[in-house]
Amino acid sequence: MNNRTEDASGPLTTPERATEITTLEQIGLLEFAELTGVGAGRFGPYRVDESGVNVDHVPLAELPPRDQISVQRAKRAHTLSFPCSPEAFMAWYEATCGTNGISDFSLAPAFKKEMRSRTGAGTMPSRYSCPSQEIAKAFAVKTNANDNRNWWGLRLRDPGKYGLSHARAHKGKAKMPSRWYPDVVAGWLIDKERMTRDDAVKAVETNFPNVDADLI
Repeated sequence: MNNRTEDASGPLTTPERATEITTLEQIGLLEFAELTGVGAGRFGPYRVDESGVNVDHVPLAELPPRDQISVQRAKRAHTLSFPCSPEAFMAWYEATCGTNGISDFSLAPAFKKEMRSRTGAGTMPSRYSCPSQEIAKAFAVKTNANDNRNWWGLRLRDPGKYGLSHARAHKGKAKMPSRWYPDVVAGWLIDKERMTRDDAVKAVETNFPNVDADLI
């Protein structure tokens, strides 16, 4: 969105603490402030409080309908609820980056480096990630293969709109496709009643042997 109108002091944590936060099960306002230097209150178009981060004072009524749609989609992508996992926080942060790769928020370099290093097969099976095309291939929501690719294409190109941002491990750029956590995608499919748990688990076990299906 890159509408930053207020200055933050930058991250308020040491590299050691930032790395420690990547291992936590949940992140809240405390950790958010440590990592970004932004505490509760207004920050540009954002409102930060103990429930999360929201965009809530963009003057929609002053915009034409097409721009209103773009703004509302951006608001969905840029909303973060507390508490959240480090992975969900990182997916949200990536979503706030503009086409130039710059976010409205600063982020502790040690946290960013550690989270991005987890892309791909890591030491923890639940953090294995794969490119978009493998998600569409593994999870057959539609019987027809072409229909299935199109269905996934809509959702993976605009994960904020469909509530799928938390499943994105890394935002794509240039010739590098986005990467996704298969187990988180499977959980999303179950929650949205697009797949039964048995079918989703089977898809993960068949296509992603590095992922622990018991975590779904």
